Amino acid sequence: MRLRFVLGPLLLAACIEPESERLPGLEVDPPELDFGRLTAPQLRTLQVRNAGEKVLHVEPPRLDSSDFSVSPLDGFELPPGRAAVLEVTALRKRPGLKSAELVLSARGLEPVRVRLTSEPYAVPACVFQVTPTRVELGVIARVAEVEIKVVNTGPGECWLDDIAFAGGVSPIFTLADPLPLVVAAGMTGVLKVRADPSAFTTVSHETATLDVGGTEVTLSAITRPACLGVSPQFLSFGEVSLGCSLTRAFTIANGCPAAVELAGVRTQGPFSLLESWPPRVLAPGEGAQPNVQFNPGLSGWNGGAAVVTLRQNGVELPASVSLDGIGHPDGGACP
Repeated sequence: MRLRFVLGPLLLAACIEPESERLPGLEVDPPELDFGRLTAPQLRTLQVRNAGEKVLHVEPPRLDSSDFSVSPLDGFELPPGRAAVLEVTALRKRPGLKSAELVLSARGLEPVRVRLTSEPYAVPACVFQVTPTRVELGVIARVAEVEIKVVNTGPGECWLDDIAFAGGVSPIFTLADPLPLVVAAGMTGVLKVRADPSAFTTVSHETATLDVGGTEVTLSAITRPACLGVSPQFLSFGEVSLGCSLTRAFTIANGCPAAVELAGVRTQGPFSLLESWPPRVLAPGEGAQPNVQFNPGLSGWNGGAAVVTLRQNGVELPASVSLDGIGHPDGGACP
């Protein structure tokens, strides 16, 4: 405690100031939150500040309504002069005026009560068309995106926040943009769906159903694992005299944890394989090196390809190496 002297008309008195005056000060700004009319969940922030001279021990916040949420839910400590931020979200549940009380307490202090209000209202039923309702991406080896168009044919603005995959989560498909999708009357909105095969180490035929406000969109893709392929992607033989030939090799690699069938290798253009390549199985970590020969029959630039067919889980995975070379009519000795 501390002493404070008060001089009155007839008496000099010593008053004892209670220690509580030196306790931390709990300040909350703003003192109330009005979220107004809601068509979607809305987030606001509260600043909690220690205006006192001692450490402030703030207890977990308390809410008396499920129409709002607060984060973080745990208590925390604030040194003198420091502030923390609480996130308060007004949820769009049932239409009508909502109110709640958020109570913030600290040890030894009176609780601070923050009034929360909001007014969710029913969004008029949307009338819309979704196209396409079936999307087949085929074989994909990298991230791909597809656009689904939502045409608002109704008289009012559409707020679509009930868009989700059947079962909750897809191992390959995700929504590329946050919800809600807002489409004005007579306009077209675009819903982007991303397909990411990077987590797959085997060939897999993946399907998913996306519910777009009651309209089902079927999505499918075949994953091509990155650990399976050919290299290099381009093979150049340079200049080769007419009547001569030059041989180079490329690599087929199975870096995946499962076996893959090498169903065949063939060439296109003035290129040929030095060996035959009947179907065989490449074990995990195994590879093959086909030798390709360039035997130009015409002078000038010659192009072609080596085409490889891999097969796993009943799915054929074509791969190719671009080939080129220049036929030179010098008639010199062959290398």
